[in-house]
Amino acid sequence: MSYTLPNRTSILSTPSLQAHLATLEVDGIAIVGTSNGHIYHFRVFIYNRTLSCSVSLDCNPTYEAQDPDKACVSIDYKNYVWTNSQNAPPGQIPPSTGAFDAKLKATSKVWKILNVLFNSLKRDQYRFNGGMGCRHWCAIILGDLEVYGYVAQGTTVQFEAWERYKSGELGLAAFIHPRVQGAFYE
Repeated sequence: MSYTLPNRTSILSTPSLQAHLATLEVDGIAIVGTSNGHIYHFRVFIYNRTLSCSVSLDCNPTYEAQDPDKACVSIDYKNYVWTNSQNAPPGQIPPSTGAFDAKLKATSKVWKILNVLFNSLKRDQYRFNGGMGCRHWCAIILGDLEVYGYVAQGTTVQFEAWERYKSGELGLAAFIHPRVQGAFYE
């Protein structure tokens, strides 16, 4: 099967992704926050654990003058499952939240998931809230995978429990809870 992501300025894909798009089978999803030193930025990794690789979905504001909160989703092939957590020196927030990890109910071609997310649901058409809302975007992606039967029912509830736990562990200043929400547009 030949699949092409939609041709919209709100989607950036890499040549390395194109080489794997039609054939990569995935078996899990992870949501991971990485620190900029003050707060966490969250990304989705749709992965193949056996092959130790993933497709990352990284939603960021464009910061363009006319609409700085408009999102651009970078989609890239990675030769690792997800960004790993490291220990932080005393007094600093950890570089990563660690992963919220959920298995897919059955392996799937990654292009089928991307087709649902970007062709059908247009999840790249997102607007941040004052530059914030990446974790909410990731939660929506997870919810979509639950609705479409890729992950087990109740996975989003487990993610919400993980958020509460991590906010308590890492502190509200770095792991804001409840999460800041952006909104989708047509």
